[in-house]
Amino acid sequence: MLDIPVVILAGGFGSRISEETSDKPKPLIEIGGTPIISHIIDIFAYQGFKNFIVCTGYKYSQLNEYFINFAVRQKKIEVNLNSGKFRNLDKTKKEINIKLVYTGHNSNTGHRIKLIKEYIKKGSKFLFTYGDGLADINLKKLFQSHKISKKIGTISVYNYNSKYGYISLKDKLVKSFDEKPKLKNNFINIGFGIFNYSIFDYIKDKDIFEIDTLQRLIKKEQLSAYLHEGKFNSMDSLRDKMKLEEIFMNDPYWVKNDII
Repeated sequence: MLDIPVVILAGGFGSRISEETSDKPKPLIEIGGTPIISHIIDIFAYQGFKNFIVCTGYKYSQLNEYFINFAVRQKKIEVNLNSGKFRNLDKTKKEINIKLVYTGHNSNTGHRIKLIKEYIKKGSKFLFTYGDGLADINLKKLFQSHKISKKIGTISVYNYNSKYGYISLKDKLVKSFDEKPKLKNNFINIGFGIFNYSIFDYIKDKDIFEIDTLQRLIKKEQLSAYLHEGKFNSMDSLRDKMKLEEIFMNDPYWVKNDII
């Protein structure tokens, strides 16, 4: 299980948080002084996964530079002044391998995934997530759920709170008011999925993965769901970023260890 790669979609424009993405790609927006993509990688790395494929696009060179220069930013390094070679001296850091693959400036999500097919071993599986979501998800349980389902794909779903208060009326009288309730069967896809290699047979060049590819799996009854009952937050807006900053200061639930 632990040797399968983790694919991260990190190529979109992030237009809904343009206050931050006008000068950098969304995955480099910082939460607690660290880019959100590093927090995401830590979630997987803490649970033993070390091989990552990042699908880049918009401002891809900044992501390349961030990871190329990652070791230089560490607090403990050894430098050979003759050769210019250096290494990280922090023994608490795990060995992480990251492939950064440019998947086009305007590509849809399905096409981005299709373009990294050559880096996935035939007949194997890969984990998948987005470059803007954080969760205290148990990846071992996700993997077990996928294995039991015997389906091509498994996505993690979350019972999301309504953003609005729910009011019950009768004869124009308010009978009840529930502030931002959890609504029954109000599940959302939070990423953190796992797919068999055969998913590539279902992806067409211009696919939006969530709308086109996954719909084909649904029609074939090949998409299962893993219910995540912990915590989850995405960063779709500046308000979401501010919320994540607040959570990081008080209860950074996704942080288990500073791995990268």
